[in-house]
Amino acid sequence: MDFFFHLGIKAAVEVIVSVGVSILLVTQAHMGINGILLGTLTSQLSINLWWEPFIVYRAGLHLSSRSYWWRTLSYWTSILLILGAIIYLPEHILANTWINLGVLLLSLLIASCAWLYIGHHRKTEFRETQNLLKNLQYLISNAVQNR
Repeated sequence: MDFFFHLGIKAAVEVIVSVGVSILLVTQAHMGINGILLGTLTSQLSINLWWEPFIVYRAGLHLSSRSYWWRTLSYWTSILLILGAIIYLPEHILANTWINLGVLLLSLLIASCAWLYIGHHRKTEFRETQNLLKNLQYLISNAVQNR
């Protein structure tokens, strides 16, 4: 019962934020339908990204949401570091030739795979994904052999 009560409050707050931001963008920034869409997107991102995990952990699972936040922070850190390398390397290290582009792509692939492995190889999701990829490889190899 407590879980659904919190979801109802979340929905009400989400509507209030969506309507408020949409009205502000339409009347003050003169954005029209784009303001309404941006207001809806703003409420979705600002409310759902933190409120729903908080409700699920606290009211649904009766756990602290700290593990969720640490895991989410580690994922976002990985993504931002890889994107930072992708943006930084072409502008500051390599010249603008096709060979250097190939070297860049290969090095980014290796670096991002290494970073993801180092940062996440102990996590359950990593092992589950690894097992799924092994099963996929097995299915593909059987399909090729049975042709």
